[in-house]
Amino acid sequence: MRSLPFLTIAFAFGLKKTEEEQSSEPLTAEEQAERAEKELVAVIKEAKVAELKNNFDDADELFHRALGTLNTYGQRKIWEEPRILQARLYIYDCQANMALAGRQFEKAEKLFKEVMKGMLQQGISQEDNAMVEISLKLAIIFASLDRFKDAETGYKFCIDVQRKKLKASREPSDITEDDHALLGLTLDAYARFLLVQKRLSEAKACFVEALDVAKVVVGDSHAQVAVVLNNLASVEVLLKDMESAKIHEQEAVRIARVSESNELASYLCNLGAIHMGLTELKAAKAQCEKALTLAVVNQDENLKKRAKFCIDKASKLEKEAK
Repeated sequence: MRSLPFLTIAFAFGLKKTEEEQSSEPLTAEEQAERAEKELVAVIKEAKVAELKNNFDDADELFHRALGTLNTYGQRKIWEEPRILQARLYIYDCQANMALAGRQFEKAEKLFKEVMKGMLQQGISQEDNAMVEISLKLAIIFASLDRFKDAETGYKFCIDVQRKKLKASREPSDITEDDHALLGLTLDAYARFLLVQKRLSEAKACFVEALDVAKVVVGDSHAQVAVVLNNLASVEVLLKDMESAKIHEQEAVRIARVSESNELASYLCNLGAIHMGLTELKAAKAQCEKALTLAVVNQDENLKKRAKFCIDKASKLEKEAK
C-alpha cells in the first residue's frame, strides 16, 4: 500500500549548498522554504537509510531531529502550518511503521493515532484508503496486545468500509486497485485473527473471500493467490475437510511452480501431509521427496527436517499396512 503523501519533491536533491545559499545576501521567503525542504529531506533520507540497515535507534533519533527541525520552521514562519502538518504526519507514519515492525506495539498505537488525528484535521474522511490502512494496522496491534474486542471492531470496520466502496461504485473504473487490495489484506488479517481464536468456519469464509479479491487484483496465477490458497487449505485441514484442502493445496503448488515462488517446497510439504491424512501414502512420499530436493537446493534446514519427517512417517505407515 502507498505511504502517506509527503513533500512534493523526491529524495533526489543534492546535499551541496547552492550558490544562493552560500551568498551573504538575504534569501527570499521562497528560497528559505526551498532550502528548508532540502535540509528536511536530507535528514529523513538518512533516517530511512538507517532503518533499512536495522539501525533503529539511529533512525528514531534522526526522525526526532526532523520533527525538531519542523518546529523551528514553524516558529520562524518559514513554512505555513498546513505544510508543516503534512510533513509531521509523514514522519509520525514512518516512526509508527518502524515501531510496529519492531513489535513496539504501544508506541506504534500512539503514533498511528496521532497520524489519524492529523489526517482528520486535514479534512480526510475516515473511509479514505489511507485512513482504513491505519485502522487495519491498529487492529493488528490490538490483537497482538490481546485486546481482542478492539481488534475485532477494527477489522470489521475496515472490511465494511471497503465492501461498501465496491458495492457503491457504479462503474468498474470507479474502483481502484487499492480498494480491492486493501479489502484483501484486511480479510486475510481478520482470517488469521479468527484462526487464532479457533473460529474456523468464520476464518474459512474470510479466506474464501480474500481469494476472490486476490484474483481480481493480481490475476489467477500470482504467487499471492497461492499464499491465500495455502492458508485456506490449512483451515480446511483443521476442519477435517481433507478433500477440499487437497484441491486447494494442489492449486497452490501449481501456481507456485508457474510463478517460481520461494514457497513451493513448503506447499509441497503441506500437500504431502494432506495426502497422508487421506492415507494416500505413495502420493505423500512423492510430494515430500520433491520438497526435500528443493530444500536441499535452497539450503533450508527447517524444510529439510519437515520433508524427511513426512517421508519417514509415510514409509512407516506403508510398512504397517502390509
